[in-house]
Amino acid sequence: MDAARDAWRRYQRTGEIRADLLRAPILRAWRRCHLAGTQPSAMEARRLAPDELRERIERRAQLVTAARPYLRALSVAATGERHAAMLADRDGVVLDLAGDDVTLHDTLGFPVRGSILSEAVAGANGVGTTLIEDRYFELVGAEHFIEGFQEYTCQGSPVRGALSTPAGALSISVRRAEAAARVREILICAARGIQAELTSQKISADILRLARARPGDAATFDKLREDLVQIHAAARLRLDSAARAARKDRPAEVMTLIDAADRLVRKFEIIAAQFRQIAGSEESAPVAVELRSRLVEMVSLLGTEAAVRRLRLLVRPGPEVWIVIGPHELSRALFRTFLAAMERRPPGSSVEVEVCVDWPLGVATWAFSPPSPEVALRCPLRLSPVPGAGA
Repeated sequence: MDAARDAWRRYQRTGEIRADLLRAPILRAWRRCHLAGTQPSAMEARRLAPDELRERIERRAQLVTAARPYLRALSVAATGERHAAMLADRDGVVLDLAGDDVTLHDTLGFPVRGSILSEAVAGANGVGTTLIEDRYFELVGAEHFIEGFQEYTCQGSPVRGALSTPAGALSISVRRAEAAARVREILICAARGIQAELTSQKISADILRLARARPGDAATFDKLREDLVQIHAAARLRLDSAARAARKDRPAEVMTLIDAADRLVRKFEIIAAQFRQIAGSEESAPVAVELRSRLVEMVSLLGTEAAVRRLRLLVRPGPEVWIVIGPHELSRALFRTFLAAMERRPPGSSVEVEVCVDWPLGVATWAFSPPSPEVALRCPLRLSPVPGAGA
């Protein structure tokens, strides 16, 4: 990173940011730092007072608890390197760390719990810049704005809460740039895993609320919660295995495990989104929705319930059919009608569902075989093309 080093020295001397010497995202970050008056010669980040830190950690206890196993996995992946994995809240305050003893305890100026790594305070870095850019971000050496961080390659990935709201950032700092590639995918997957953990916590709380408000559905909702817990646990196990494989420098094995974890996390996210729509009572604005894919998602959501009843749920093949409806209303209608159809079938049988379209009337619905008396919604067709959908 000789160009970045040259850019930093020039900035120190003249206050000029040389655009031709910096990568575009780093240039954006440096310009923000310049406007904020960040001091490039600083050797360490400012810290909260102990009482402020204690109060902040108490307020963010759910986030800290959810992130702890992922911090450990990230640190395991970097074992053998000088490193530190960090969890920060949405203000850029470091809440927790994991790493080797020398980096955490014997490195002058290295961030600790309570360090403020917001970009305005600590310059371009793996926490503050990640939070502003709201995406994975990497800085190598002199690309850091303040001098004290320039020995490290830092990577960060945003962490979101149970409702996809910004919660903080997960970051790792390593001494060797080569080591950063070893942990990159694990970092990104771990950040999504933390969101899944926070979502799982919220759904567990929602189950208790639903059990009181809708006792007739409580057992089914509890099975859905168990499904989510199991899927999330399976994803975390694969991430832990990927971290151990990374430590042993087995990149092909790491990617296989990360891909498996990502697929499980994606499945978790789909089921969790469905659950939130079913469990809520609020209405949602009508949007274009592909009906058959929603039927497939509902079959996945009710997989455990069907297994308990010894039923097979099947969606018949068919073309894409786009409708216009509020997603929450659709989820609740699908859930109600699927349960009604399952209720009427004996163990060992199948329940098939398909999309039915009445083109002259411009509406679509879904129907079960064998038929169920529960009435499905008649949804207006989306006849004009859906952007990006090809239909």
